[in-house]
Amino acid sequence: VEIKRYQVGDFIEEAKKANIFVIPSIREAFGITTLEAMSQGLVVISSKNRGSEEFLIDGINGYYINNAEELIRKIIEIKQTSESFNDIRKNAISTAQNFSEQKSNEKLIELYSQMIDIRR
Repeated sequence: VEIKRYQVGDFIEEAKKANIFVIPSIREAFGITTLEAMSQGLVVISSKNRGSEEFLIDGINGYYINNAEELIRKIIEIKQTSESFNDIRKNAISTAQNFSEQKSNEKLIELYSQMIDIRR
């Protein structure tokens, strides 16, 4: 068994070869891989989990599935009508940008500033 470790750059290179990203995890704490896929404009198909529920909106910037049959149907639908998913791709990129390092830093600075103001 070969285990390959990917760096972020590796993931992005692999994502450029794909159109769909499937994450069927029942438990996903943060959803970072989902955000990385969304940042590359992939159509995300995910099971409902704590990580993706923070930002994935079914039918807007990705899709939720509940079982293997739904997953198969959704993949076939996307493959047969891929151009109609351009809005999903654009929305996914936009969503991911809200979680960029810069945006996250801005939110942290704002939070810390509020905490400092409360203590004064």
